[in-house]
Amino acid sequence: MPKKKVIINNSSIVKQTNVELVRKCMRQVHTATRNEIASMTGLSVATSGNILKEMLSRNEVSEYRLEEPNGGRPAHRYEYNKDYIQVACVGIFYEASIKSIWYTVVNSFGETIREESSACETVTYDIVSDVIKSILAQYPSVRSIVVSIPGKSWQESIYICDIEELEGVPLERDLKADYDVRISVEPEIDLITLGYSKSHPELEEKTVVTLLYPKDMYPGAGILIDGKLLRGDHHMAGETSFISGGKPREQALSDLSKIEVLEKSILVTSTAIISIVNPSHIALTGKALPPDIKDRIYEKCRTVIPPVSMPEFEYIPDNFPYYKTGAITMALHNTTSGLQLVSSL
Repeated sequence: MPKKKVIINNSSIVKQTNVELVRKCMRQVHTATRNEIASMTGLSVATSGNILKEMLSRNEVSEYRLEEPNGGRPAHRYEYNKDYIQVACVGIFYEASIKSIWYTVVNSFGETIREESSACETVTYDIVSDVIKSILAQYPSVRSIVVSIPGKSWQESIYICDIEELEGVPLERDLKADYDVRISVEPEIDLITLGYSKSHPELEEKTVVTLLYPKDMYPGAGILIDGKLLRGDHHMAGETSFISGGKPREQALSDLSKIEVLEKSILVTSTAIISIVNPSHIALTGKALPPDIKDRIYEKCRTVIPPVSMPEFEYIPDNFPYYKTGAITMALHNTTSGLQLVSSL
């Protein structure tokens, strides 16, 4: 016998959830009346109006103008203050023997306020911390920062990374201790995958995989299932560099310099992923890949994968725009509580 559904009702949680719902809508449409917000969110007109008044009192929105009267009192139109909340993204990159740190600061609409990048000989906690300190000193409205790494972080420490000096560094833990903003450390490939999905709205509820093959660095995969990133129990999901045919990981990386080995690696990884998660799209990217790789991999996959299971393949010559979109999306998402009103069985 199925259990009775119980709706857990906590007025403060309900209110916070409703506020974030209105905030999300205002960020999307930029200006709206309380009636329009009610229509978009499903909230009552009265609730929408009360939330907008609260947002007005703290300068999160402003009165844009009065709607032209149409037989009654003119409606108040509100405009969202795009700089009420700002976010930042800090990217740590390493490819073709070049290490660099990039950062951007954006407003609530995802519009770039500042963006800079610089090469560096080494990357340490102090270097990353100095970048964040500088960002917060210049942009005190920043409420969320996403830091990306060419590796994996678990329990707030980096445990696998292409930049050796960062392995074992409790980067997320120490940054959270030093700065009073929301900070998360994310794999670069996950942000590329998230940005790829966000840039193709038809894929947001699909299963999407991105295979990254950087020059002279370990390959990896980002996996998005039903619009959610697959992390794994220890955030190890997508570490395809361990698909090495029994060879030591370091030897497998060295062998990838040979085009025939590279192509076989992509084929083995692709067929394994297709068999396990059945994606609708696989995006191939990274400076180690030749432009014509997509067609060759697709044709070879067709010889072993049934047509019904075959995904579409795409080659992405420049993944940075997707990375940036994914990083900004994650940073803006982190400014919310993540609370949802759900029923429990």
